Order: sequence, then C-alpha cells, then structure tokens
Amino acid sequence: MKPSKQESIILDVSEETAVRTAIAEAIQEFGQVHILVNNAGIYRGNDFVTSQSAEWKQTFDINILGSMYPTHAVLPHMIENNYGRIVNIGSVAGVYGISYFVDYSASKGAIISFTKALARVVADKGITVNCISPGSIEVKGRENTMTDFSYVGRAGTPEELANAVLFAASEEASYMTGQNIIVDGCRKKL
Repeated sequence: MKPSKQESIILDVSEETAVRTAIAEAIQEFGQVHILVNNAGIYRGNDFVTSQSAEWKQTFDINILGSMYPTHAVLPHMIENNYGRIVNIGSVAGVYGISYFVDYSASKGAIISFTKALARVVADKGITVNCISPGSIEVKGRENTMTDFSYVGRAGTPEELANAVLFAASEEASYMTGQNIIVDGCRKKL
C-alpha cells in the first residue's frame, strides 16, 4: 500500500534530535515505515597528513552517526511490526581504502561493519540490513575522471545504483542480510 501523499524533509542527519523528530513524524503521518535507506554522506579529497580533525569529525558525524541515528529511531517501530528493510550506502573506499580519502574510507568501512553487526541483532525480528557500496557513479553536471578504474570502462549510472538498493529493499532479498554488495563495474585499481 502506497502512502496517499509524499513528503520530503530537509534536515541535517548529524543532528540526532532532528532525525528522531522526523522519524516520529513520518510514523505518525504514514502509520508505518517499512524501508530505511541511509544515503546521506560527505567526502572531500584531502591529504591526511595536512588535514584537520574538524574535517574528520564532520565526516564521521554525517557518514556514521547520520546512518545510526535514523536506524536507531526507526528500529523499535520495525521490531514492533516484525518487518523492516534497512539499506546503508557504503563505498568501495570502505572496502579497499583510498589514499586521498582516508577519513571517508574509515567512515564507510564503519558503515559496512555497522551493517554486518546490526544484521545479526535484528535477523530474528523480520528485519534485514544490507549495504550497497558503489564505486564511481555519474553525477549530473560533473565530469567523471575515474572510468579507467572500471573493467567496463565507464562510471555507473544513478539508475544502476538505485536498482541495487531496490533489490536489497525488496522481498526478493528477504533471505539476504548482513551483506555488502559492491556495485563498481569490477574495480581494476585504486
């Protein structure tokens, strides 16, 4: 059953109170939350040696806590309904580590571990938790210079990434949990 209306809310996912309020309002408005996709993230290329701790903290606040806050807020509702699909967006940086994205790589590695650990906690409660880790994905208005990293010779499309997320959130994936699905055109090198 689809909700009769759709809404979008703009908020800072690193602000716990704002996230909890938004989740509570969504449950009140629509009655149920079946699927949560944690997709907010920030990255910036930097030289770790000269980077500042304020940058790392912002990356961790958004990339890790920005996924943990909404998950924690929606879990009691999903547990009560004995159903839920949680899809976290990781990155190949969290799998392989990328030298000019040290803090980003660490944060996405944490998301992958968070996914695997949480899947164990809620597996018997009708909830699956999976992670999709994209490689280079096209962004409208931005040139993609990383196509030589992919065996298929191009960046992925937003639709290809979305299809992986849709699968992880679907009934067809009901026997899959705690997985990190890499969507990167078969990475050759970093």
